[in-house]
Amino acid sequence: IDTMVNLFNNKMCDSKLLLENSISPIYYNETEEYEEKVANLEALLGDGKDGGEIDKFYYSDDINAKSEHRREFGGMLKTDDEIENALEELEKLQGSKYVQSDMEGIFPMLAEDLKKGLEVVFSGTPCQIAAVKAAFGEQENLLLIDIICHGVPSQQMFSDYLLLLKKKYPQIENFYFRSKDSGWGLCAKLKYIDKTGKEKFKLIPCDISSYYKLFLQSVIYRESCYQCPYAKAERVADITLGDYWGVEKIKDVYDLLVKADVDITKGVSCVLACTERGKKYVEESGAFLASSDFDSVAAENMQIIRPSFLPKEREHVLAQYIESGFYAVDKSFCKKLGNKKYIILLKNKISPKWKVRIKKLLGR
Repeated sequence: IDTMVNLFNNKMCDSKLLLENSISPIYYNETEEYEEKVANLEALLGDGKDGGEIDKFYYSDDINAKSEHRREFGGMLKTDDEIENALEELEKLQGSKYVQSDMEGIFPMLAEDLKKGLEVVFSGTPCQIAAVKAAFGEQENLLLIDIICHGVPSQQMFSDYLLLLKKKYPQIENFYFRSKDSGWGLCAKLKYIDKTGKEKFKLIPCDISSYYKLFLQSVIYRESCYQCPYAKAERVADITLGDYWGVEKIKDVYDLLVKADVDITKGVSCVLACTERGKKYVEESGAFLASSDFDSVAAENMQIIRPSFLPKEREHVLAQYIESGFYAVDKSFCKKLGNKKYIILLKNKISPKWKVRIKKLLGR
């Protein structure tokens, strides 16, 4: 976590904004960048050197692993026999993962760690946070972090989407939903091994990906997501994380970012400190702070006010999926997309800085 913007007061919660190079999946290879990233994460969550543990995180770099053998905790995937408590694992917490997570085995582990008095950080969707609070209540050694969640699709549908991709890229190593190779936005990145054995990457703009676009259009969420009781300003977690979409329209904040020489093309995030515990952790992070207001954050993050709307096409898409599989869903999507695909690919070649300038000029 690199920089933050300042505390502001609201009836619902005390809120902060986090200038972000961290929410989207950026995996650094250079040692200095990696160490700086870990140090910044430690600043927010603490380093555990007072005898407490930060958490037990699960991750997996193997996107080919069967879904029933994978679990997601704190935004990370790990197979059951690969549990670690290392601070360097925190970096893998980064990144949006638009799939259903598996909570199996998490609650007994949380109960054990909390009973030992360990410092535990649990991050997940608001409904998962609510489940943890219902099970364990308010505890001083438990920090809860949720996200601005639009809704959750099924792991099976994503697995079927990967099978389609494997027809062209047989050996897929990973799928990153939020690559910043083309700037802050909604572009996926596929990591695969080609026929010669070389590791390669393929950028996939969200608008040409059937699964990704249907997710963004709220078409493939669980039924309960459209009546989510946690999609509101009264947050269930201590801290809420999300993108600060539309920040370039907020003149005072945008001017401050420019003055501070912040590279907005790498992203700006909001952090809502919704409890005293959350406020304490954010304030003690030592990050750069500046102010904004709740309404500005909510303007393009409606899910901190209300749930996603149920689209009319959801029934048709799900019926098509059940009857003919994801291949049929993808085929219909591509037919509807048509030649627009090439325009989208061309737009994606525009440099991130020019995208920001164009948006400013167009007033978007």
